[in-house]
Amino acid sequence: MKKKKLKISSDDTIKNYGLGYSAKYRDDLYRYIRSRGFNDEAMKATGLFSIKEKSVNDYFFNRVMFPIMDRRNKVIAFGGRVMGAGEPKYLNSPETVVFEKRKTLFGLNVAKKHRGAQFILCEGYMDVISLHQAGF
Repeated sequence: MKKKKLKISSDDTIKNYGLGYSAKYRDDLYRYIRSRGFNDEAMKATGLFSIKEKSVNDYFFNRVMFPIMDRRNKVIAFGGRVMGAGEPKYLNSPETVVFEKRKTLFGLNVAKKHRGAQFILCEGYMDVISLHQAGF
């Protein structure tokens, strides 16, 4: 029996994995969320901001963003890859009340829709996405 090869477009990948981009300025998200009425204490608890006495920075800025979702497709954290030069190359959300890294597997929410007899476990966001695009 010949296996049907799955072809996935870039648009499908962006939609399936919720890929996005964070602005290049260090406080764009902070200013936006603040304009919606959230206070610093609530914002700091999200793990998206570094709030110090004299400065506020978005934890992620100038990065391609990978939402990390639980099995029910709820966003619980983020991973980001810097655009251009910069360190660290990859950055993950810190642990929060809803995100425990050791209990989370990136892409499980997508993989569970395509149950088969076997699966491939890999390390990085782009590895997961590339394998999925290749039909695995």
